[in-house]
Amino acid sequence: MTRPNILFIVSDQMVAELTSAYGHPLVRTPHLARLAEEGARFDSAYTPFPLCAPGRACIMSGRHASEIGAWDNGAPLTCDHPTFATYL
Repeated sequence: MTRPNILFIVSDQMVAELTSAYGHPLVRTPHLARLAEEGARFDSAYTPFPLCAPGRACIMSGRHASEIGAWDNGAPLTCDHPTFATYL
């Protein structure tokens, strides 16, 4: 079985509408536009937590912050919580 080629981009404090990938007429982001065109683009994604590090830990683990103890930006995502990267 061939391993998947995954590029998962999560930005902090970025407005998607300010990229050409989302139709901005002046801002040119050709590489992001190409990735969005040729890959999967999530137009209605929501964070499970209002802080960036716990939100990313939730995305990586597929679990809610309360299940993994990620309450602030200093909370580690420990090895006993497998992530989707574990299975790749």
